[in-house]
Amino acid sequence: MGCWGLAMVELDYLFHPMGPSSRRSHRVGTGSTFQSFDNLVMHMVETQDRREANKRVAQQIYDVWDGGDEDALNELIADDVVFDKPDHLGGQVHGRDAYKKNLRMVRAGFPDLFFRAQEVVAEDDRVMAYCTFGGTHEGTLMGVEPTGTSVEVWDFVSYRFDDGKVVEVISFPDLYGLLLQVGHVEPLGE
Repeated sequence: MGCWGLAMVELDYLFHPMGPSSRRSHRVGTGSTFQSFDNLVMHMVETQDRREANKRVAQQIYDVWDGGDEDALNELIADDVVFDKPDHLGGQVHGRDAYKKNLRMVRAGFPDLFFRAQEVVAEDDRVMAYCTFGGTHEGTLMGVEPTGTSVEVWDFVSYRFDDGKVVEVISFPDLYGLLLQVGHVEPLGE
């Protein structure tokens, strides 16, 4: 019996320590009642499927940032999405059109923009990602004139989902690293 099979036997024992005849309704987590072990397993599978579906949607959004067609966002992001980002990039904005406008602003500064998700974690209705992005600074961005410098910085992004679409985005890009690489700020301590 593999690890998965052994884990299932252990879970079965946890829920039915007196054997199969003791099976009854069990409360698991916060407020969920399962009438049988099979229902619990089905719930676990559905939850995992939803997490994986949300991760696929997040990957499609990363693909748009990585040069894909921004119209794809119409199917991925809710009309009334809330997008929270640093004030230098416009602060909190509302709506899919504002999200697209931000994408166009960053692409104007970095026409060869790339975006890569390095680590992605999904839990409940959220997908969190550690990403890197960059490109060649060939356009004005945040008031900084083009420098022709190639940059690469990190970004932490959180997506919250409702009914398969993103309803909230929180982004924490390394703006200091970006400004440092284009020569707009001096290194700390110098």
